[in-house]
Amino acid sequence: MPKVPGSSFNHPPNVPVFMDTAPRWPQENPTWPKTLKATMGYKGIETDYLPASTVTLNAVDLKGTKERNYNFL
Repeated sequence: MPKVPGSSFNHPPNVPVFMDTAPRWPQENPTWPKTLKATMGYKGIETDYLPASTVTLNAVDLKGTKERNYNFL
């Protein structure tokens, strides 16, 4: 099977492979606003914007303390 020119399997021996590939993480966009980012909740803090089809579990043996389980693995 012939090698494809410019593929990751066909590069000059004196050039490391990482110099031939695209950067792993892109540069930050300078025009994007630097505001707070949304997160998917935090353990122990109840929210009303997450899906209601979650399971409520007792986190500890304190009355009224709840934990929502968002991991269905």
